[in-house]
Amino acid sequence: MKNIASFDPLKWWREQHVRYPLLSDTARRVLVLTASSAECERHFSACTDVESDNDNDKVMSNSDRFFVIHSSDEGDPISKLSPFAIDKSLKCKIGTLNTNRKLRSGDILVELSSSSQIQAITKLKHIMDRPVTATPHKTLNSCKGVIRCRKLVDCDRDEALNELKSQNVSDLTNILVKDSSGGGAACKMGLF
Repeated sequence: MKNIASFDPLKWWREQHVRYPLLSDTARRVLVLTASSAECERHFSACTDVESDNDNDKVMSNSDRFFVIHSSDEGDPISKLSPFAIDKSLKCKIGTLNTNRKLRSGDILVELSSSSQIQAITKLKHIMDRPVTATPHKTLNSCKGVIRCRKLVDCDRDEALNELKSQNVSDLTNILVKDSSGGGAACKMGLF
């Protein structure tokens, strides 16, 4: 490593793939994640609901959008049904979906686009003659990230968490962010 300014960690891990295959894959996935430093109001406002003129078509970004449809009878999985029959049945009961994919487990992953579809899928009991349950996907319905906001540094942690709860902020902590001169500024870091 001759010059730290020109060092490319992504390239280095790519070159180390043969020597450290698992670590290299993990490091390359982590290194491409985007870091974010934005004013808290702008960043948090991206998590609010988007409304259309028709209230039934309200797309709720804070709500569950991805659902997994699972057969209630393990001996009779929905993956044995024709994909065309599954698609027609879902269109009839829920409406046109953004996506509809079969998972390795044999379950069906669907992406919904409106609150009326969310209401319909929660009432879904059967696809064709197969009993099913529809549950929100455990990880696709949340975004994980970190924001920094100097405006919140003097706020009470519990008060700020309570105010930001509707925007799915799960934790807040004070940190010191150092600048290039070695000095630093305190700011509140939020996890959502």
